[in-house]
Amino acid sequence: MPLTLILARDLCKMIENLRQKFAFLKSDCKSQVTVNYFKQNGALIPSSVKMIVLPVHHAKNLTSFRDVFNEEILRLSSNDKRTRYDNLEHLNDMDLLRLFLKLQIQTFVLSKYEVISKNARFLIEPVGGSDSGSLSQNLRSDHL
Repeated sequence: MPLTLILARDLCKMIENLRQKFAFLKSDCKSQVTVNYFKQNGALIPSSVKMIVLPVHHAKNLTSFRDVFNEEILRLSSNDKRTRYDNLEHLNDMDLLRLFLKLQIQTFVLSKYEVISKNARFLIEPVGGSDSGSLSQNLRSDHL
């Protein structure tokens, strides 16, 4: 199974599990994972995660969505001593939730996880009602 599919699926599962704890999270979650590959002996090998986008629909009456995400969903594990992943194959075996909980901001990602490319973006977006593709349009224009 492609790594992008594995990561995207597990991110959506993470949000689904969090819905049990946070009633403001709605059932519609999307994920987009961009992975860079290189060719080796005719095979495509994942080399880095370029971008992760996780738009999450939420209750309309929520006012401090970003704070809840930063404090609860993106809480860093201060006792984790790992500072780098040499090979993305480890992502298949490790707890994906723990990895993504640690990707709080781009600066942290770039300093701690060398597998993440220097241009990487990790976006968690509260999109409220249907975003009608506006998030995707913004991302595309950002990379032009």
